[in-house]
Amino acid sequence: MPYLCGSSALFSLPKDYTMRPDFFLLLACLLSLTLDAQSTPDCAATQDEYSRSQMTELRQRAREHTQTFQAGAEDGASIINVPVQVHIIRRSDGSDGMTVEEWEAALGNANDYYAEADLYFFDCNPPNFIDNDAYFDFEANPDQGNIMPFNQVADVMNVYVPGGELISFGGNSICGYAYFPYSSFDVIVTKYDCMVNGTTFVHEIGHFFGLYHTHGTTDCGELTDELVNGSNCANAGDEVCDTPADPNLRGLGCDVFLVSEDCNYLGDTLDANGEAFDPDVNNIMSYSRKECRTYLSPEQYARANFYAVTARDYLICSNGCTAPEAQFTYELIDGVVAFTNQTIAGNEYNWVLDIAPPYTGETPEPVAYPPGAYEVCLTAENECGANQHCQTVLVPENNEGLVFSLGEAECIEAGEPVNIPIVFENFGDVLNFQFSVTVEKPSVARLTGITFETDFIAGSAAAVINDSTGTLIWDSNEPASFLDGTVVAHLSLEVLPGANDSSLIMITDEPTDAYAEDGEGEAIAVSGNDGQLSRCRFAMMSGKISRADGAGVAGVDVFLFSGGEMIEQAMTDAAGNYDFQQLPTQADYLITPDRNDNYLNGVNAGDLSRIQQHLLSVSPMTGPYPIIAGDVSEPGSLNSGDLSRIRQLILGDITAFSDVDSWRFVRADHVFADEDEPTAENFPEAISVDSLEDDLLNVDFVAMKMGDVNNTASNESESEVTFLLNSEGLPVVGEAFSVDVRAVDFENMLAGQFSIGWDSSRLSFVSVTDFAPALNLAATNFSFAQTQNGRLPWVWFTVMPTTLTDSTVMFRMNFTISAAAGDSIGLCFTEQPTSFYFENEEEELSATFGKYASTALLDSGLRRLNNQDRYTVFPNPVSAGVFHLGQERVAPSLESLRIFDLHARLLLSWDEPAPGSYQLGNLPAGVYQLVIQDADGIQVERLVVE
Repeated sequence: MPYLCGSSALFSLPKDYTMRPDFFLLLACLLSLTLDAQSTPDCAATQDEYSRSQMTELRQRAREHTQTFQAGAEDGASIINVPVQVHIIRRSDGSDGMTVEEWEAALGNANDYYAEADLYFFDCNPPNFIDNDAYFDFEANPDQGNIMPFNQVADVMNVYVPGGELISFGGNSICGYAYFPYSSFDVIVTKYDCMVNGTTFVHEIGHFFGLYHTHGTTDCGELTDELVNGSNCANAGDEVCDTPADPNLRGLGCDVFLVSEDCNYLGDTLDANGEAFDPDVNNIMSYSRKECRTYLSPEQYARANFYAVTARDYLICSNGCTAPEAQFTYELIDGVVAFTNQTIAGNEYNWVLDIAPPYTGETPEPVAYPPGAYEVCLTAENECGANQHCQTVLVPENNEGLVFSLGEAECIEAGEPVNIPIVFENFGDVLNFQFSVTVEKPSVARLTGITFETDFIAGSAAAVINDSTGTLIWDSNEPASFLDGTVVAHLSLEVLPGANDSSLIMITDEPTDAYAEDGEGEAIAVSGNDGQLSRCRFAMMSGKISRADGAGVAGVDVFLFSGGEMIEQAMTDAAGNYDFQQLPTQADYLITPDRNDNYLNGVNAGDLSRIQQHLLSVSPMTGPYPIIAGDVSEPGSLNSGDLSRIRQLILGDITAFSDVDSWRFVRADHVFADEDEPTAENFPEAISVDSLEDDLLNVDFVAMKMGDVNNTASNESESEVTFLLNSEGLPVVGEAFSVDVRAVDFENMLAGQFSIGWDSSRLSFVSVTDFAPALNLAATNFSFAQTQNGRLPWVWFTVMPTTLTDSTVMFRMNFTISAAAGDSIGLCFTEQPTSFYFENEEEELSATFGKYASTALLDSGLRRLNNQDRYTVFPNPVSAGVFHLGQERVAPSLESLRIFDLHARLLLSWDEPAPGSYQLGNLPAGVYQLVIQDADGIQVERLVVE
């Protein structure tokens, strides 16, 4: 399953199911069985400190996820299947408990509610019946410890349903309780009578997926800290901004309903500003009457989805059961869309047909859509889960003429063949067409072939007239209609050796006129959009990250994104410099810096004094950067709240700022609208580069150590030991792949521990090998139980201090690449499930961690030669831009010679090569992979260019 790597590793598997004497329980306190106004929900227990701290640190990411989820980035096409194991507790004779039918109805009700969160609950195994009078009336203490360790199923959502009373740890009768993410136990308990009331189980699921009560984390007797005006909604109350502030609908004493029987709010409580509360009595996560609770808000659904893909990402059914793969196709004829359901292993189907009514069944009747674009989604279900597939159905208008377009501009190496698609728009009721294609500059590329797609082979004819000209003709017995963007044919071209220019590929009317007819034999206007071919070029980007005084900041992770995915990562050196080499031009990039270590670095009483002087206008700070550094609490303005948070950090009451990272960054050339209120605007903390053309050398940022307004923080990385992840191999789809774990400044060490995380859907773990002899490692230094979920914990300790030479391989992780070609491959160090700790013979140490990122390479023919290497490469390192390829013994003819960088990007290639000398051109200094391929396989050499 996917594993998310970030600057703070905050994603965990569930805790051990073994009960600990110091466990904490969060009670999701609902109504007791009676509806008397004096009945009291048990609110004595609170969320444990670890769970609270983890969710607090995730607060900003949860907000960001909420925004993307609501904007549609996390659309319904990605349903999260949640496996469930229900344990139904009945009397010893099997009577008086929940029935299977009632359980199925409760689960279906939960699915109805949480469909908007893209969650789907299913039975991983049949219900487990616990027939025992001793537990029929269930007391959380001691029954939880007595019964659950013997019935709990790992890695699923365990639900216990006692048939009688449910007594909390405080001794009160309650409806249910649940554990929040990252708690020391992992369960939902809801008694039978409340399970069938429609909202209690949904409420408990909300807690399981990170939803607080609408009155926040307060206990009975405490008023919520959320203000009615919503100004602190992201960090107070339930941390959800589309639920109004709630004073607790059972009253501060939890002893009275502030909701009438007809679901109206009866309270008159005021918030800290003196404003009257107006809570939502219908919200399921409130303490409202159960008959009034019918609603979860959009942001609550987004938050539940966030914790499903982070803290609860371990949930998986291991019984071999597989959810269906929803899939459908459609055909468009004269505006009527006929669907074909191609789902495998589905039992139930639900169609959402945009403006047409929804349909429940295998395949809907054809739908007559007017011209336009329509989003159609199919959800397929079976006993193992659900999946959804959505696609856009386009119904074109045929009133603008027939438009043929050539594919996007291509970047091609000399001598490389390329296929360019021809697509069309407004292809409705077309009987025939004809046109010509021309290569503008025959010195750049030559036309070698024209191939029609399958749907157009009948009645088609194509001819290559010469190296630069071709014609296409299509004639049908019946008029046809196709969606915009359908590919009609491909042009085959070859870029000529020595070509250094670009060339248009044009749709023309020479030598064959551009012409088309509709089904009535009437002429249709035909037009074309040209394509382009150009030689590949590369550029580099570099910059400096420095404080406002110009001092460089070391140890900053700099991430490079393109096409929405991280493609490279660098770290600033001692002077604050970073660079990215060999970047394809004409691509868009985004550069984002990140450093999130040692919040206390540079934060002291002097900062409190300077901020207070600023707030009192005794000595205002000048420039935007110290003001940004001081604005650590709910950024937007520098105020007394920031003083409080910084003081709490200095005194040790908190260990990190909950609203900002340890460092913030702004592009160096940014001009603030108001330098006295810089955080009132969303200043750019990343730099975007549109269509990189040439080397970009001053991509600079200004760094601000948060809380340090007097500029006393150390700019150096505070770490005393460094751990790196690197691989010298190519990540080829379907093949073995290894990543080395290396250490730097590993001196006189006595103990260390960390975890490594990866996306297990893209990297399949195989083994750990190549242990460093000095560490005396064995299998007992690792836990392999969680490798299927993308985690490998490591712990090491010794009696005698141990030192490793810098860059020593501590151990090697071996995988098989299960990603698709082009997927990003990444590994990172994380604190889940094993937190960071390092110690030498004198003290505890801090650490810096590298990450590994690359892209899966599609080349199923890449196989290393099993026998000894046939070819030699010399000199290596290459110092004069030329290397020589020699042949040690008889071998088949060489097929190709290619050079890749360590991110699996092809940089140079030679087809049909032979032993001899090869020019590297402008290839910069660095380490590369030379791939030599013949009929028997490949030989891969590490090529060093000086």
